Amino acid sequence: MNLLSLARTTIPILLILALLDKYFLGTTYIFDPVRLQEICKVSIARFGNDTELLMRDIHASLKDEYGKAILPYENKWVLNNAGGAMVRATPFLWPFVGFAVLTRREP
Repeated sequence: MNLLSLARTTIPILLILALLDKYFLGTTYIFDPVRLQEICKVSIARFGNDTELLMRDIHASLKDEYGKAILPYENKWVLNNAGGAMVRATPFLWPFVGFAVLTRREP
């Protein structure tokens, strides 16, 4: 396979993906970042450092706000060592183009 035929197949694919990213994928988010921050601030003010009650309250608030888009809270945590920081994470949403994961830091 020469370079010209490789470019002939990959450039249209890259252009299509770039157009999808610019005009479609960025518009499919359901969460408003400002509203998410408000929900989290209220829950943190209410429960402070009590992680279990905090997560349950955030989940209930997200469920009230976004309805069926939020997964049920099952208190199942996954260990994650992203960026060298050990955290436990639980998913709340797994849509087509994004996700919401709440994390808590291990003491």
